[in-house]
Amino acid sequence: MMHGRRAVFSPSLFSRSLSFAALALVLAPALAGCRSRTVAPVDEDPSTTQPDAAHARGRKITEVVGITPGQREILAHRYVGADPRYRALIFFSIHGDERPAEELATAFGEWLEAHPESWADREICFVPVMNPDGLASRTRVNGAGVDVNRNFPADNWQTQARGARYNPGPFAASEVETTALMRLIERLPPQWIVSIHAPLACVDWDGPGEALARAMSEANGLPARKVGYATPGSFGSWAGVDRGIPVVTLELDQRLEPEDRERQLLGLEVAVRWDPELGAVAPVPGRP
Repeated sequence: MMHGRRAVFSPSLFSRSLSFAALALVLAPALAGCRSRTVAPVDEDPSTTQPDAAHARGRKITEVVGITPGQREILAHRYVGADPRYRALIFFSIHGDERPAEELATAFGEWLEAHPESWADREICFVPVMNPDGLASRTRVNGAGVDVNRNFPADNWQTQARGARYNPGPFAASEVETTALMRLIERLPPQWIVSIHAPLACVDWDGPGEALARAMSEANGLPARKVGYATPGSFGSWAGVDRGIPVVTLELDQRLEPEDRERQLLGLEVAVRWDPELGAVAPVPGRP
């Protein structure tokens, strides 16, 4: 898949604790309320936008990967380079009350559109809003009152919570948003993942994500450090710790000022241009 270079991450990592059949059982309760379809970008023919077709290379593909209880679509924009060696997932707003993440998602989407050379040799899957019901109501939790970032079937998932804001749900992977993200990762799969939050103003990591976190920190000026408290059932616990995927959590400050937006875009450019084999930022094709 990765054209002549050894991939750092393999889909076989998912078999550590969940076989494909077991994963299907985990996802089953929420699939009834979740459907997926492909939406053609406005300048493309719908017949040429199948997400995994070879002719998708060099294009942007938009997919609906989930429908929330509030009947809002969870969109994934896949920027597929002409010769993709690597694949990354970058998602925003798993908590709907973190406005800086929402603002940076808009700026990042514009940046991706303006800089196709940045993804010419890779695929970047960009999810601007992972929790659209929460974003609509400006709440941390989703439309069912569940903190999606405590609902993943990680080894450390638990029923207890510090309060309603951290409600882990009736069972692990009970939420449409959770299963939509899990299915997307199973289908891609990405070799590294960046999740954007606020307002702790740092660059955190899970699993083997420290090198990327520190490189992003150097670019965006936020300290690379662990948040320092337990996060049972979090995405980082499930994907980073349990599955061994490099996961970086970019925690923005309480406000995203214009000058800070530019610094954070520099950090996200590092995430886009990361070379997992070298453990460093790859040069942009064709750029001196």
